[in-house]
Amino acid sequence: MINKITTFIIEDDEETRKYIKKIVSDYLPQFQIIGESSTVKESILKLSKSKADLLLMDIMLRDGESFEILQHFPENTFDVLFITGHSQFITRAFEYFAFNYLLKPFKELELVDILGHFLNKRQKIWNMQRLTIMNEFLNKNGSRFLIHTGNEYVAVDLIDITHCKSEGNYTRFNLQNGQNMLASNPLKYYEQVLSYKGFFRITRFDLINSVHIASIYKKEAIILNNGLKIRLSQNNREILEILLRSLNQ
Repeated sequence: MINKITTFIIEDDEETRKYIKKIVSDYLPQFQIIGESSTVKESILKLSKSKADLLLMDIMLRDGESFEILQHFPENTFDVLFITGHSQFITRAFEYFAFNYLLKPFKELELVDILGHFLNKRQKIWNMQRLTIMNEFLNKNGSRFLIHTGNEYVAVDLIDITHCKSEGNYTRFNLQNGQNMLASNPLKYYEQVLSYKGFFRITRFDLINSVHIASIYKKEAIILNNGLKIRLSQNNREILEILLRSLNQ
């Protein structure tokens, strides 16, 4: 389970701060409010002493604009949601890598929806990081690989994986015994993890294990040991040349 997201509120209106805290308390238990402030000066002081993951920020404060706060922490990795009544700052807000922008007045479910999407994104990143760490450990201790299917982690031998197929935000792993399983990460993730293990992405949708290549037909298609033929577009011929050089080394 993902750790609670430490959240800091920067808002000069006390009633709005109370409203935000109530929404978080009622609907968003994964978020932990660790502090609040109402001015630029107070925010800089408190954030210097805390470890906030997420800032819920108004823009116009009593002593300046909240952009000054972010400028004071150029190396920090805060995620930022601007909550403000000033729509003219939208472009500037995204220059500070805000993940979203909520205009006042807003309804409870508007904030819940935005933070819910943020939480899902963080959960996915956290799962991928954990999976990468575990796979690095397994690879140091053999040739095993973990596939996250959503409900469990399944360990397989790398040599048993013949072919990975993109299915939107998921990836279908095909094994040489004919079985397959749907992994809850996109093909791009597995391309990065497996590219040093003899796997090649030969089309937009296909990642193959080079040990299972049976033949290459006229540089137009790759045929795997299980008989699967994957046709290559003209754009993929360069990838094939790289694959051929690698196999000949």
